[in-house]
Formats: sequence, structure tokens, C-alpha cells
Amino acid sequence: MRISKVSFGDLRLGSSIKPKPEFFTSAQAQAIIQAAPEPYKTLFAVASGTGARAGEILALTVSDLNFEKKTISISKSADEHAGDSPTQDR
Repeated sequence: MRISKVSFGDLRLGSSIKPKPEFFTSAQAQAIIQAAPEPYKTLFAVASGTGARAGEILALTVSDLNFEKKTISISKSADEHAGDSPTQDR
């Protein structure tokens, strides 16, 4: 079998056009939070206010919440491949 000669000039590596990342505006996020039923309203509000990932929010327990200091301690993540047990990731 003969294969034609390929030079670097014949190759194209990806596109020079990079997709622009999309984010919700503050108004859009607030509209989503207000329209959502519980428990999603709370989950969306925590995500919006903290920037935490879905797995990190789903792994939160009451002991991660400090109501006096008004803080949330994120030290684990729920992993879809690990079943129900949260995994330490920090």
C-alpha cells in the first residue's frame, strides 16, 4: 500500500476560533433561583453565591455550615462514580 507524503503544511490543528464561554448574568441567575422550587432554589442560591461545583454542594452536611460565622466549609465532593459516599478532594 502506498501512502501519499504528508507535510506539516498539509495539517490543520484545530480551529483558530475559540468558543466564548457562556455565563448567566446576575439578573438571569436571580430569575432562575426565584423560579425554582425547593430544594433546587437553595441549591442554585448556594451555587450562585459560592461558585461551588454541583458535587461539592451535594456533599455538604450540617457540620459544614457555621451559622455564627456565616461560612460554608467545602472539603469534599459527591462523586457520581463513587455512589453515595463523598470523596475528599481538598
